[in-house]
Amino acid sequence: HSISNLSTTSSINLSTISSFNNKNRKQDFIETPQIKSIYREFYRIFRKKEKESLESAKQYAINELNYIPESLKWRIYLELAEIAKRNNDFEEARLLYQQVVQSQPYASQGWLEWSKMEEEYGYFNESLTILIDGLNLCNNNYDSLLTKAIKQQEKKYQFNLIRSMLSNLKNEPTDKVWRGILEGALFEQRIGNYNVARLLFKYLMIQVPWYGPIYYEAYKLEEKLGKYKDCLDIIHRGLKELPRYGPLWFGLLRIYERYDYKTEIKYWINGSRPLLANYREQISNAITHISKELTWKIYFELSQVEERSGEISANGLNNTMFISVHSARYRR
Repeated sequence: HSISNLSTTSSINLSTISSFNNKNRKQDFIETPQIKSIYREFYRIFRKKEKESLESAKQYAINELNYIPESLKWRIYLELAEIAKRNNDFEEARLLYQQVVQSQPYASQGWLEWSKMEEEYGYFNESLTILIDGLNLCNNNYDSLLTKAIKQQEKKYQFNLIRSMLSNLKNEPTDKVWRGILEGALFEQRIGNYNVARLLFKYLMIQVPWYGPIYYEAYKLEEKLGKYKDCLDIIHRGLKELPRYGPLWFGLLRIYERYDYKTEIKYWINGSRPLLANYREQISNAITHISKELTWKIYFELSQVEERSGEISANGLNNTMFISVHSARYRR
């Protein structure tokens, strides 16, 4: 049972795959409950065989190709490709990934894993071609392919091509491509096109209000630009939708620490005890709302802020009252 028998070609021909894709139309990938059940049983035995040896798992998978439904064979080829990769057999893995995408062109997983392997071996152009072919066919997890393609194009400084790819998203339902739009916003931010990034973040906060990282990335952009009022607006908007989302609470605390530092520093340097009024108020709010698993981190952050501000105050006492810094720490 040689893997080479699975394909009549000795190496992958990307133009053949592209031609194959042009004959197919983009559509959703759907598996029936029955097919999923059959695969779960295969996967259970396959993993058991894998613990014995890769060769045992490989032979089991090849044998199952004689009995498994046609619509499930792509998953078997995918497992075999992973074994070939682990055995450092690049050409065999290539052949198997070709079988994967020909057997099931509408599943993004095959295109994505194949592209990753090509990139790992330094075949960047081939990797990108595979991603684009997958984008032309897959509706499911479209954004995972797009995100990978954007990052690869960015490495080649092909910014116009990235924007061309992103412009195609306007014809797609937002619920299927919003992750791709998010990657577009991050791309624009990385290259310094802040106004476009800001507009994309605003759009996503309206369309996908339940996804915390959108608010996080949007506020980080404003923080980078020193627009702390806008930071607070975004964070409060996010916490209204997601009151337990930790990263926003920690961002809020960091912003208020800056505010308190700016308003109180003139007192600290003269030895006055830090009040941290805004910060302490937000600490109380955070403890009330944040998930219990993160409560310890809130107190840890508080202790760090207390230490930083206290050290400034202690040095202030040292300068104004000629008390040693060590003694001043205890007099605060």
